Amino acid sequence: MTVFEEFKELHNYVKKNYERGKYQNTANQSQEQWSNDTDTKQSKTDQSDYQMGYDQAAKDFKEHQAFRQYPQKTVMLGNQLTNYQMTEVVDFIKGYQAAKSELLEK
Repeated sequence: MTVFEEFKELHNYVKKNYERGKYQNTANQSQEQWSNDTDTKQSKTDQSDYQMGYDQAAKDFKEHQAFRQYPQKTVMLGNQLTNYQMTEVVDFIKGYQAAKSELLEK
């Protein structure tokens, strides 16, 4: 798969979720959420992004949901292009993929 195809796949993924209303927060809700996230960042559990991805895959498996398909190569490229500002997303995907591999081997 070429980089262009991966970006197109990422675009389609975001568009599909947008059309389903997953990004429909109002400006006030977004500001409130940002404030809450910023204020509670210190008290947030120390669960790593990798572990959160791992746990999400385990939850999907337990609930008999199809495993999610993340555009890992595209995200990794985006991480490099943004001076590693997407590291949390990369770690989440790595954790998800690790759990997925382990669960499918059972």
